[in-house]
Amino acid sequence: MALTLKGKIMYKPDHFIIQEYISPGLFEELALKGRLSSAWELFDERLLRLDDQLRNRFGPITINNWHIGGNRHWSGLRTPDSPYY
Repeated sequence: MALTLKGKIMYKPDHFIIQEYISPGLFEELALKGRLSSAWELFDERLLRLDDQLRNRFGPITINNWHIGGNRHWSGLRTPDSPYY
């Protein structure tokens, strides 16, 4: 799927939402600033396409699941505030 940000067409995965890639803290920070859609710019398009291909081939994949009550917060983008940075 394509997403347009600042006139640039970017790839947005078919099977994943941004919460699966970023931490709850970063999600809240970007949401408060009204910049949540810009979070996709943090990722290389090749990674996002590969994740979709893996999902299509092997079925469900868990990256982060904090947004559905799970315990995975740092399996996607790891920022300096991550204990695994």
